[in-house]
Amino acid sequence: PATATASVTAINDSDTRRRLTPHAIAGFVGVAERWGLTVEDQQALLGGVGRKRIIGWKKQQGTAATVPPLSIDRITRISLLLGVYEGLERLFRRAPAVADTWISRANVDMPFNGRTPLGYMQIGGLPAIATVRAYVDAWTGGPLVWEPLSRPVCTEDTKATDARRRIEQSGA
Repeated sequence: PATATASVTAINDSDTRRRLTPHAIAGFVGVAERWGLTVEDQQALLGGVGRKRIIGWKKQQGTAATVPPLSIDRITRISLLLGVYEGLERLFRRAPAVADTWISRANVDMPFNGRTPLGYMQIGGLPAIATVRAYVDAWTGGPLVWEPLSRPVCTEDTKATDARRRIEQSGA
């Protein structure tokens, strides 16, 4: 059987978070801009970051000298959101406008039930952001840096494939 090794980033270590913070902020600012997120959207996705802080991030792009290390919660949220962005960019590589607007379009699939993925993540917080990341990963076959030991075939895989086919057929 195949084996997989995974490296783990020590986000519990403050020095690691200090090193990652500028990159995480720069990535988040870029994704927020591509997705057309308002400051209020960004605050909700990041669990209540202050308005001034978000505006400051955009101005400074998270330079190491000016930004204190992010909390474990914020690093995790940003990491998951960057994963959603990456997955959508891979999935809709020939239609970047679709990738950038996907989170703002109502979706009838589980777990969204007619809500937008953005609304779902804002209401559900970190667990919902992780769910959206898993949903997008299921569409794309998973993140590029991780290989599952096995991939079970189940009705959830079929639902994700059917959802992707419906979106592609609609021309969205």
